[in-house]
Amino acid sequence: MNIKDKVVLITGSSGGIGKCLVQEFLNRGASKIYAADLNIENIELNNKVIPIKLDVTNQADIENCVQACSDTDILINNAGVELAAPVFSQSSFKAKLEMNVNCLGVHSLCVAFWDMLKSKESSAIVNMLSIASFIHIPKLSTYCASKMAAHSITQAFRHASLGTNIKIVGIYPGYVDTDMTKNIDVEKATPEQ
Repeated sequence: MNIKDKVVLITGSSGGIGKCLVQEFLNRGASKIYAADLNIENIELNNKVIPIKLDVTNQADIENCVQACSDTDILINNAGVELAAPVFSQSSFKAKLEMNVNCLGVHSLCVAFWDMLKSKESSAIVNMLSIASFIHIPKLSTYCASKMAAHSITQAFRHASLGTNIKIVGIYPGYVDTDMTKNIDVEKATPEQ
C-alpha cells in the first residue's frame, strides 16, 4: 500500500513503538496522522500530527474518535498493555485489563471503523500483535492469552475483508526495547526497527 497522502490513525501513540510509527508514517509521506492515546500531552506535535484522547476500552471515546477521524485510511491498533501477570495471580484485574486493551480494544476499533474503511478506494487495518500470539511465556501468561485472542480476531477480520478494499495486517514482533519490556533481560529490537 502506498502511504503517501494517506490519513493514518495510530493508537498508543505516546509509547515507544507508537512514537516511532508516527515518525515513520511522516517520513513516508502520510498527509495526516491522528495520534491517539490516553496521554496526549506526551505526543510530539507538528502540522501533520493531531492528538486524539482515546481509551480503547471506553466506547464513548471510540465513538468520539470515529467522529473526529472520519477521513482515516489506515487504522493502526498499537495500544497495548503487559502487566506480567502469572496464571495464578491473586487478582483477575490484570488479566481483564490486558484482554480489554489488547484484544477487545482491537475488536472495538476494527468494528467502529469498518464501514468507513470499506468505503475507501484503498484502506488498511494494522494490528500490532506479538510473537506471544503463538507461544506461552510463563511470566506473561495473561498477556500471551490476550495476544493469542487478538491474533484470532485479526484472522476473523482478514476473512471478513475478502471482497473489500480493506487490507488486514498482523505484526508479530518479539521483544522490543520499550518501557513495557524494561524489566525483561533479553535481547530486544529497537522501536525504530
